[in-house]
Amino acid sequence: MYQAYLSELSALAANHFCRFGVVLKGDNAWKHDTLTDYLRANVDSVEAIFQLGGKAQTVEHENITCVAAHKGLALLGQECQVLICDFSEGYDANSFSAAIGTLVGGGLLFVVGFDEGLGEFSQQWVTQVFSELIFIEQREELPLLPYVTREGDVVNAQHQQQIAVDNIKKVLNGHRKRPLVLTANRGRGKSSSLGIAAGQLLMQRKMRILVTAPKIANVEPVFSHALRVEPSAALKSKSQIVAGDSSLEFIAPDELLLSQPECDLLLVDEASAIPLPMLKAMVERYHRIVFSTTIHGYEGCGRGFTLKFLTWLKIHRPGTSEQHLDAPFRWTRHDPLESWHYRAMLLDAELELLSDVPIQISQLTWRRVDKQELLDDIDFSRRVFALLINAHYQTTPNDLLLLLDDESYQLSVCQFNNGSQRLVGCVLTIREGELAPELVADIQLGRRRPKGHLVAAAIANHCGITQAATESSLRVSRIAVHPDCQGQGIGQWMLNKLTSESKVAYLSTSFGVTTELANFWRRAGFLSVRLGTQRDGASGCYSIMMVKANNDVCHQWAAVLSHHFEHNILALLANSLSQLEPDLLVCLLSNSAYEALTDFEISLLSHYSQGGNSYDSCAHLFGKLINETTVATLSSLFINRVLKKKAWNEAIIGSALTGKKQAEQRFRTEIGQLLDHFTV
Repeated sequence: MYQAYLSELSALAANHFCRFGVVLKGDNAWKHDTLTDYLRANVDSVEAIFQLGGKAQTVEHENITCVAAHKGLALLGQECQVLICDFSEGYDANSFSAAIGTLVGGGLLFVVGFDEGLGEFSQQWVTQVFSELIFIEQREELPLLPYVTREGDVVNAQHQQQIAVDNIKKVLNGHRKRPLVLTANRGRGKSSSLGIAAGQLLMQRKMRILVTAPKIANVEPVFSHALRVEPSAALKSKSQIVAGDSSLEFIAPDELLLSQPECDLLLVDEASAIPLPMLKAMVERYHRIVFSTTIHGYEGCGRGFTLKFLTWLKIHRPGTSEQHLDAPFRWTRHDPLESWHYRAMLLDAELELLSDVPIQISQLTWRRVDKQELLDDIDFSRRVFALLINAHYQTTPNDLLLLLDDESYQLSVCQFNNGSQRLVGCVLTIREGELAPELVADIQLGRRRPKGHLVAAAIANHCGITQAATESSLRVSRIAVHPDCQGQGIGQWMLNKLTSESKVAYLSTSFGVTTELANFWRRAGFLSVRLGTQRDGASGCYSIMMVKANNDVCHQWAAVLSHHFEHNILALLANSLSQLEPDLLVCLLSNSAYEALTDFEISLLSHYSQGGNSYDSCAHLFGKLINETTVATLSSLFINRVLKKKAWNEAIIGSALTGKKQAEQRFRTEIGQLLDHFTV
């Protein structure tokens, strides 16, 4: 009975090139037999089976690939005709979301064990969304087969892909400084277009193509399609394909900008997940470049990328061309499983229009959101996640489950009270601290690292402030303002509300720092207390921690840490922070007081500025010219020579200066200008 129904469902999926999701609910033996009978009856149409999760293989089959419940990303770039998801040992929404993308048109998803092991609220959510799939229960009546209509999407997708491939090749063979921006929803052949174009280009002549992305896993489909196109190509390593004298190589965004290797063409995949300053630097350095990104769902920042970067790019590169791939390549348009997937994971969250009404801060309301409300009002949850997805590329499906189940997570929203309560902004916070003294002692000795106390534990461990871990604190994990309402002080207003209404000793935040973001948090009264010395692999930025004291005790230690923070940066500039951007350095140094200059030292520096003594005779004094007034005027030459301790020939790299003599003359002039802020 079950086998016949599933075979008919499979034939329906194949005929319409779509996918269906099936939930099997019953005992383990029944589920095993049902799946085994189905696979035996459809052995000719099933080439590959993927199983996500479960203690053991659910069915016996020679072509089955099994991965752990949290390892769905390992399947990216591959395809299957049957996807079995066993959530009896745990449910990972990120992993599941990635695995669904491997199931091709004509395939079936089987879900088992979805109603076990989750928290109260997330279990309600998962039960609710999985009930929308085709539900087959042991010894129960079978549901009706779904009704679908056929569309000619495959031809349309192939046509779009061919245009994309031609456009990518045109960037290399056409005029310089005419980048291409390729955008697409998931499953639209974006990465395969990059791979096919790269493979075809490798056959033309000797060339070097570089591809960069937040993670090397992002470009695995690119490599896979390039290898299929070019028979002579071979995978030399997981990051390089060679074909004769030509190559396609992966390079991380930070390494790309640090080493600036030569190439004939640069491909930037998942560009919306790379910080805007890095994207802009790539445009300045490379003149034949393709930007490719997902703009729908959790892989990309969507509208934020379109509004900010694309607007800037068109100004600085007027010849920029765009192409959007909207036809699905691996399944039909309006695929039932894709539609369900978007609803279940809130991937269909779209920003509502707010530009039609003037937003006034005096009309804003602020409130904490009850977790039950997120379950009861799915439309409201979707609008919240539309904001978070637009503002933060790292927002994932798992964030919803954490928000629902973890008591330390709290959502607050800002709405425009004009009768419709439009959603303007939101803040996601995590409660930290209030740790036992004995645990804090172990943290400070590096013996313990409690989960969920990122900033509190780091300050206690790396900065030696015990109170940071024993006191209560609130970490701002996400803050988002609707793009139609940005630049009006709403973000600052929300942080002020959060500060005044919270009963914690201090607030904190941790993020990949840029000058723009650092200035935003400083305006809200946050002080910098710790800077990571390695760039984050996803954002390409240094990670910073900032705090805002909410009582007198915290004010004291926060001020001490802020002073320590800035002097520690100065000590690390010649070593682990040697690649810190000059404008960001100036921003991070602009709060602290510095040593005063004596009359003798001012006189010595004055003589140097006028062409007198040598650099070496007063090398230790130049740093004392930095104070709250002068820090904003520091040149890259001063930062490189004095703070980063680079030789003259290295200090002028990237500038218009041609040698040591010209560089030192410019430097002497700057010293004279800095001295104008001091009195003999």
